[in-house]
Amino acid sequence: MANISQKLIDVIEELDWNIDEGTYGDGTPYLELESWSNAGEDFILTLDATDDEKLVQSLYEYIEDFDPEEHATGWYGKNNGEPSSIKALLEDAEYILHEMLEPLEKALRATLEGKDWHEQEQDAETLKVYTELSDMSDDDLFRAVPQDVQDRIYEHIRRQYAVEDIEGWLEDQDYDLDDIDGKEIDDAADYLRNHFDCENSYWGNVQAAVEACIELE
Repeated sequence: MANISQKLIDVIEELDWNIDEGTYGDGTPYLELESWSNAGEDFILTLDATDDEKLVQSLYEYIEDFDPEEHATGWYGKNNGEPSSIKALLEDAEYILHEMLEPLEKALRATLEGKDWHEQEQDAETLKVYTELSDMSDDDLFRAVPQDVQDRIYEHIRRQYAVEDIEGWLEDQDYDLDDIDGKEIDDAADYLRNHFDCENSYWGNVQAAVEACIELE
C-alpha cells in the first residue's frame, strides 16, 4: 500500500487530481493520479509511492522527461475525441505541463518542506495581476507589493542567484550540467543559503554546498 502522508494527499486532491493506488509486481507501491486538460484529455500519470520524498522526486523526474511536442504528436489522429489540430494538441500539452504538472510539483515540494504552498501561489498571482494591470515602472511596481510578499520575492531571487552561481562553478570545473540532477542543484542552493560560513569565502561556500549535495563523478 502507498506510504504517503495525508498532507500530500490533501494537496493532490485540492488541485483536482483523482487518486488511485496499487502495487507493482516487485512490491513497490504507486499512486495513479488522474485529471483533465483544457482540451478534455483524461490525463493519467503513475508515481512511486514508497514515501513522500520518493513521490515528489518521481513527479519531478516525470516533468523533466515530459516533452509537449512528443505528447501532442502521440495523440494526433487517434480519433478519441481529441482536437484534430496539431496546434491545439500542442497548446494542450503545454497546458498539461505548465498548468497541471508543474503547479502540482511545486505545491507538493513546498508542503514536504513545511512551507505553505498557498502563499507561493498567491505571490505568483499577485505579481501577475500587478504586471498585467499596472503601467508603473518595475521599481514602483515592486514597492507596491505588500512587504510580506516582497520578502518572499527577495528570498526567491536570492535562491535563483545561488542556483546560477552553483551552475557556474560546476561549468568552471568542466562538469556537464546535463549529467547532474537538477534536484541536487536545488538542494545545493538551499544548502548555500542555510549553511553559509562567514569565515569562508563565497566561492568556498559554493564549493562546500556542491560537495555536500551533489554526487559528482
